[in-house]
Amino acid sequence: MAKLVLIFKTTLLGRVLRAWFFVFNLIVLIRFTTAQDSSFAKHLVYIEAGGMGGWGSLNYEHNVKQFKILKLGFRCGINAMPLMDYTKSFNPDLALPLTLVAQYGVMHCFVVSFGTVFSSTIKTDIYTINVQRNNNLNASIAFGYRFKKKYTKGFMLQCMYVPLFYGIDFSKHWAGFGFGYAF
Repeated sequence: MAKLVLIFKTTLLGRVLRAWFFVFNLIVLIRFTTAQDSSFAKHLVYIEAGGMGGWGSLNYEHNVKQFKILKLGFRCGINAMPLMDYTKSFNPDLALPLTLVAQYGVMHCFVVSFGTVFSSTIKTDIYTINVQRNNNLNASIAFGYRFKKKYTKGFMLQCMYVPLFYGIDFSKHWAGFGFGYAF
């Protein structure tokens, strides 16, 4: 048990799990301390090509609070592509974006999202030629446009600009295109 606690305190995976636990508790706290307004769609499930999750991701967004035409919420997603490593074993690369989202507008919206992306990818160790997992925690930010019917359930379409950061270095420009359903 002591070894498990030490791993939880010292490893990158432990830090990521603690960060997710903190954000989850913060979301629960916000959710239960704010008045519930049922006049707008609070949940959004969408598929995004490109974006924070890499080549493609499945995302869930929850709008926590609305102030006139400004919505605040959080987003979490998962990308597990490719599923196989170079030895043809099931060993997927993972990308897990976790962000806070602000959306300004009713039908035609400006969206800003910032947070972190945990990525766990497979690479080949050039000295031993073995599969090696590389874990990273990267900052993320996104700006974009979203079209969604007014406050009701329905189809959503978005286009985002996502600059990717690795450590403290700016790495590259990236785009994300998503479509999904709000309920």
